[in-house]
Amino acid sequence: MPDEIVKILLTWYDKNQRILPWRMVDGNVPNPYLVWLSEIMLQQTTVPTVIPYFYRFLEKWPSISDLARASRDEILHAWQGLGYYNRAHKLHECSILISQKYNNIFPSTYNNLLLLPGIGPYTAAAISSIAFNQPVPVVDGNVERLMARLYALQIPKKDIKKRSTEILQLFPLNHRPGDIAQSMMDFANSICTWAKPKCLSCPLKNHCKSQKLGIAEQLPKREVKKKPTRYAYFLCIERNHDKAFLFYKRPLKGLLPGLMGFPSTNWQPHAWPDAPAFYSQFLPNHDNIQWIDTPIQHTFTHFYLEARVGKYVASNSIINYVPFPNMQWIKSCNINKHALPTLMKKVAKTCGIVC
Repeated sequence: MPDEIVKILLTWYDKNQRILPWRMVDGNVPNPYLVWLSEIMLQQTTVPTVIPYFYRFLEKWPSISDLARASRDEILHAWQGLGYYNRAHKLHECSILISQKYNNIFPSTYNNLLLLPGIGPYTAAAISSIAFNQPVPVVDGNVERLMARLYALQIPKKDIKKRSTEILQLFPLNHRPGDIAQSMMDFANSICTWAKPKCLSCPLKNHCKSQKLGIAEQLPKREVKKKPTRYAYFLCIERNHDKAFLFYKRPLKGLLPGLMGFPSTNWQPHAWPDAPAFYSQFLPNHDNIQWIDTPIQHTFTHFYLEARVGKYVASNSIINYVPFPNMQWIKSCNINKHALPTLMKKVAKTCGIVC
């Protein structure tokens, strides 16, 4: 059965594969740098979102050595808006390591790839399979869905990846392993979709156990988790003589690492921390803060953030009292030159700052 499934998938893929900028067609050898860059960008992010970022990165840094010579701030600036910023930090670290330790040549095996920053089991499998033709099972969310339906895996979603990997280890992956991996991804994206899978016209329907049981759309089992909400106050501090705003560089660990941000209270799990008490520690005349009535909302992977925004006009000396690291005044016309995440752009817009 695995032999038949692979044959059907490759036949379908040869006719229907997606044309993506990081893929090589017509028998050309895949470029490991392009495969790696795309796989890092595609973590938790959709293909349509990634494509313009991918092109911009290649235009600025066409090779791993070019990327290794870039500064962390340059990479963060190019990454802004793509989210999950730890990926950008690891991208930078990995490029430097490959440049210095491996002479700009990617390791070709799964185990060696796992030693690189930002490369976990899935990414190592994808690179070794697609870029180096290694017979390694590649299991992303699309492949999990396909395996769950083909084999009617009525098990908790957290166990699907392990079981899918075990199944794929029985597949004949020695011939065209990269194409087999990508055929499964494309097939699940086009035919075996989350909503309304095309079961009646599916080339694999005679091999699909969940189709025979009439439960395809119910698999894999969904786990609904309610995201908690956190609350915070942000403050736009404006310098009175030149209309510059006070920013600080966020720590390299935690959320939005190494990016520019506005001073804020801690992001608390209970509604509306005591902002006046917080800001009274360092702001003279904190009663002059102009709080904006409409809060902003922002979605992170594991929680929602609801924030109130205030505006405060200060003198240059205020920077001596605000307890945040690496502070600097930035004029609104220069904000776009810095790495500012989407959340902070929302704060800026709420304060009437044009970025």
